[in-house]
Amino acid sequence: MIYDNMLLFSEEPLVMSRPLVRLLKSEKEAIVLQQIHYWLQVNKRKKVNYRDGRYWTYNSVKSWHEENFDIWSYDTVKRTLAQLENKGLLITCKSYNPKGYDQTKWYTIDYDKLASLYGEYSLERSDKSQNDHCAESHNALVHDAPMEMSNGDQMHHTMVHHAPDRGAPCTNQYLRLSSKILPESSFSAPAMRDNRMLSHDTSQAMDFIINESQNEWNELNRNSSQKIANMSKHKRKRQ
Repeated sequence: MIYDNMLLFSEEPLVMSRPLVRLLKSEKEAIVLQQIHYWLQVNKRKKVNYRDGRYWTYNSVKSWHEENFDIWSYDTVKRTLAQLENKGLLITCKSYNPKGYDQTKWYTIDYDKLASLYGEYSLERSDKSQNDHCAESHNALVHDAPMEMSNGDQMHHTMVHHAPDRGAPCTNQYLRLSSKILPESSFSAPAMRDNRMLSHDTSQAMDFIINESQNEWNELNRNSSQKIANMSKHKRKRQ
């Protein structure tokens, strides 16, 4: 029990948001920004340190280190505060000090900047997810779509995927599918026969082609099974 009391916090903990860590790519910056936000909220509840339309908190680097971030070195705390300031997430000011010689920094968070960065980050993740989905669908189409090659039939199946610009989502791009199938081939997806230009969502187009291919393949298997059954039946009758 004594070790539990030593290891589990009974004072204000340092916390961090996982999305914020991913956004800033730094656990230390996420923890420091969260802690400053905490003190800003304390001042907001108390209605103190309100200047120029914002709530502020102030501390020297030494006080930040000793009172909030003693798990790190002084230099680490100083560097982390500077990094957040350079990113534009922390706004600092010294002119609010009542005495001119006092160089203590006042800190507040630029929440608009934080929201803007998170919006850009979310959009990039969304685009990456869409592009990954398109790539997976492309691979499934190329590698998994069934094709019948028999009786000397030849199939030339060409897919040209007009990839989106870097950073742009893959939707609303054009996907051209062309296929030249010689006579008596048992595989001919409708979209390929028409040699159409599909301008709807790329992933939907790929799913459509794969489904059509699978339907043709299933139909082929049913016809083949029926032919084999008929041949066996006819052979038994002859015997």
